[in-house]
Amino acid sequence: MIKNATAGFTLVETLVSVVLLTMTIVLPYHAIQRSLSATFAARDDLIASSLAQEAIEYVRGVRDNNYLAGRPSTDWLYGLDGGVGEDNCVTANCTIDAIREPVLVAVDQCTGACPGKELYLSNGTSLYTHQVTGAKTKYTRYIRLTPISGNPNAVRITVTVTWFSRTTHTVVLTDVITNWI
Repeated sequence: MIKNATAGFTLVETLVSVVLLTMTIVLPYHAIQRSLSATFAARDDLIASSLAQEAIEYVRGVRDNNYLAGRPSTDWLYGLDGGVGEDNCVTANCTIDAIREPVLVAVDQCTGACPGKELYLSNGTSLYTHQVTGAKTKYTRYIRLTPISGNPNAVRITVTVTWFSRTTHTVVLTDVITNWI
């Protein structure tokens, strides 16, 4: 008896091979795509947190500069509390442009959540600013100062940074500063 010696793959074996090959190619690409998405989200969160911290440090710097300028202890928030010629960040939201001087130029009062106040990445310095001098970013930032009841020498700073990346994201950072003059 002579047997037919031609061997081949059955349809089932071929389909199993194709499925295994597809999985070994597609699954690593999927894992890479997810890790890149997580990396970009972490980068955005880090930038937003840094922008919020910068605004808090700016308010602290205003307080400290008022002390160094010899202002009376009642003017410890001069430039932020709505005095003569000032924007009032106690009754309204304000934007802060940390690279502009003086404080009366760097702080702008706005209504609501400061729409249209996107930050730009300035040309040459890679600093974030509200001046249209570079590439527009996806970030907006505003601050609000809230008096602490019963303590005229303390305010709560609330900084809100928002950006859109598939959905709207928000980082809110709060801190309390006191008049140590």
